[in-house]
Amino acid sequence: MCLKIPTIRVLLVFAKDDAQSDALKWAAEKLSCECTLAYAPEAATEAYQNIHPHLVFIDSRQSKAFDAATLCRSIRNIQGSQYSCLIAVVKKSAVDKEDGSIASHLQSGFSRWFVETHNLGNCLNELIQLHHTDVSYLLKLRAAQALFTALDSCRDGIIVTGLDHNIQYANKASEKLLGYEAKDLTGKNAQMLCRAESVKADIVESINMQVKKGKEWEGTLFHKRKSGENLPLWSRILPVETYAGSAEHLVHVNESPFNEKPFSSDTTDMLPLVKPTRKGSVDVRSLGGETGLNRRQSFAKFHAMTLEPPITKVINMILATQERSPLFVVQALDRVLDILRS
Repeated sequence: MCLKIPTIRVLLVFAKDDAQSDALKWAAEKLSCECTLAYAPEAATEAYQNIHPHLVFIDSRQSKAFDAATLCRSIRNIQGSQYSCLIAVVKKSAVDKEDGSIASHLQSGFSRWFVETHNLGNCLNELIQLHHTDVSYLLKLRAAQALFTALDSCRDGIIVTGLDHNIQYANKASEKLLGYEAKDLTGKNAQMLCRAESVKADIVESINMQVKKGKEWEGTLFHKRKSGENLPLWSRILPVETYAGSAEHLVHVNESPFNEKPFSSDTTDMLPLVKPTRKGSVDVRSLGGETGLNRRQSFAKFHAMTLEPPITKVINMILATQERSPLFVVQALDRVLDILRS
């Protein structure tokens, strides 16, 4: 993602102007930052909501005028405050103590502390460092929110897991496909959501081998919805490499089988009338030709069709035969099924 670096906005909260506030103001203006001063907690929270600053310096050297920790907690309660860096201005004596006093500031919501100094060069260097570290990371975090919004607008189910397949994120499409809320999916094992008998040991091993190689895995997996129905989904599992050759996250993409209408937990009439009995999955990278069909279209046709009982029995028999047949027989029976469905 291409990020545009905005003009950095700085909020200084001091009970009154002094040498420290003047030095920070000078450094901010030297770097062409937009600088705003507030002299009371109420004015500070109002200014924060109006300008949404990237950096907030709060004077915590004395508590007579206001309580810096309380003010920090108040700002952290404002929506969007996670995208701001809050810095406590402390006395030099606070740093010399061997009691880890910075922990109390961090627990109050501060991101870091700044040891008081009236030296203009020190203040300037401090702001430059904050710009290239904390502010840069927080801008990326803001941009990530746009990506999450895009994911929630996708028709396909997107699930992010660790290498252990425990779910860390699920988009809204996953909720609708599987019938769970995102909070219920978080922490569950993604492989446990698949029908147990469909996930054979060799398939699990195939997935893990592909992931370790840094390659994606593709195949059909039967997912068990909260209602108990089994839903066949064309799935892709992609490793996300943080370091070269080392993946820390997996992205599970489950293609929605419904093309015309958005899927919802109440659209039970769109679920298959024939419960598939074919087990397992295949890695399409090892196949070619006709096996590269558009699975989304196939599943959509499968879910949309209305079958009479005799046809239902025939299709069930073919699906049962497929699960015990070699690959070339499975492909041939797939063509038979397509003829029956047409």
